[in-house]
Amino acid sequence: MALGDIDLNLLVTLDALLAERNVTRAGRRLNVSQSTVSDALARLRRMLGDPLLVRVGREMQLTPRAEGLRDELHDTLHSIERMVRDRPAFDPAVDDREFSISSSDYVALVLLRLVIAQVSSQAPKLRLHFLPRSEDPRGLLLRNEVDLVIEPTIAMDASGLGSQILFSDDWQCVVAAANPLTDAGLDEDTFLSSPYLTYTLGSSRIPNLADQYLATVGMLPEPWVTTENFVLVPFLLQGTPLIALVLRHSLTAFHGAPEVRALVPPVDVPPVVEAMYWNPRETDDPAHTWLRQCIATASETLAAPA
Repeated sequence: MALGDIDLNLLVTLDALLAERNVTRAGRRLNVSQSTVSDALARLRRMLGDPLLVRVGREMQLTPRAEGLRDELHDTLHSIERMVRDRPAFDPAVDDREFSISSSDYVALVLLRLVIAQVSSQAPKLRLHFLPRSEDPRGLLLRNEVDLVIEPTIAMDASGLGSQILFSDDWQCVVAAANPLTDAGLDEDTFLSSPYLTYTLGSSRIPNLADQYLATVGMLPEPWVTTENFVLVPFLLQGTPLIALVLRHSLTAFHGAPEVRALVPPVDVPPVVEAMYWNPRETDDPAHTWLRQCIATASETLAAPA
């Protein structure tokens, strides 16, 4: 007999009958009528090919088959109940887990470094793997190749995914500290005629969001230098007349890098809103929830620019 052919509710009734050895008391235990239990007993007898309960004098006794079933059935039902009832927990102080996060190096620089500080102090056995941005972040999640993706909302198809907004940031022009533009300022003509350093995504060289916007309004300078590494920008600017666009939060996170100066862009570029995304199958996982809360808490320190 296949499991799919068995009405599992009958096994709950059988457990009560084997414990009470009485149809009436079993009904009270299950909060059902005596006739309901009697009907279930008749079905159980047919299903198992055994009378299970037989009258001996004035009382009902278990058959040898029923005696053999009693303890094992009770333990099995108890295990199933515990499996359904008990929710798995996560104790960051002792539990061992591993997570992978796909994001830009900008996000790693301004946000995830803060997460590392919290995780290392609270969850010493939790391991984090930071992966670069992908041209298909949604696919990474749906194929379960990463646990979290942090992407600009405008660049992400969030349908069917779990998500949470983290922070926003705006764009600033930057130049080497010795660049004469630090004193002269930056108008549209100077911006368009200056040698431009930009960064792109992946082998397809997908333009960053600022460049995509500038192209639509006819204000994109001709790139002289292109890199896929945002963190290299302050180093590549040194000793050159190059200008670049970076997000404001990175200016404080560039601590220890060569000095740069920020200039107000001559055109208003829309800010970037970063959010984290995950496969909805992970929404209620305690460890995954804990890590998302760490990231959300860290992002609160990145107040939206005025």
